[in-house]
Amino acid sequence: ALTSAFIHSEFGPKYFPVNFSIGTFSLIPAAIIGPMISSVLIEKSGGNYNSTFMMILILALLAGICWHLLNRKSR
Repeated sequence: ALTSAFIHSEFGPKYFPVNFSIGTFSLIPAAIIGPMISSVLIEKSGGNYNSTFMMILILALLAGICWHLLNRKSR
């Protein structure tokens, strides 16, 4: 629901179906790669979820930095 609202507000209704399908399709690699990385981290740490949690925090921080930089350049 959040993806559709964002795409509609950023790109408008004219090409919404195309933009929405691209936005939705981009989630597929994350859904495949994310659990693989998480399972490797959990196995390496002996079943402790702290390494996975730290990786999520690091990736969220990197995503926030990328978002900030891209917003600054797009203005």
